[in-house]
Amino acid sequence: METESRWQRLRRHPILGRLPFLLVLIAGLWLWRSGSAPHERELFVSLSGPGAAQVRSMEAQFTTPGGEVTQRTQRFFQGAPPPEVKLSVRLPEGQHPVLVFLEDAEGQPYPVQRLSLEVTEAGAASLRVHVPARLPPGR
Repeated sequence: METESRWQRLRRHPILGRLPFLLVLIAGLWLWRSGSAPHERELFVSLSGPGAAQVRSMEAQFTTPGGEVTQRTQRFFQGAPPPEVKLSVRLPEGQHPVLVFLEDAEGQPYPVQRLSLEVTEAGAASLRVHVPARLPPGR
């Protein structure tokens, strides 16, 4: 009768069958806990300024520093928008350029606003958008 070598005994150990699953589980937990993976976050956009009551649509585009759009969300309003609009976005931690497009009831666009959003470990972030007053036609 031959005696088993140490390597042969180790190869049959039950933990080796579970090792790939455990490695994937550990890697997933590490990614989930790190800020590099996008998480669902609440973004509160506050519309302020003299033209805020005339806004009927809002579009927010989240871009890379190079200008490539990574996420886009729109909201439409029947009447005056609420003072704070809640958006759900999937973003990793860090600095994110944001383009905000607004239109009034006639579909006339406001100037595009280029803002920067700082996403931290906390689940919510806020963004303030100033809406200028509309000049009457002919001015």
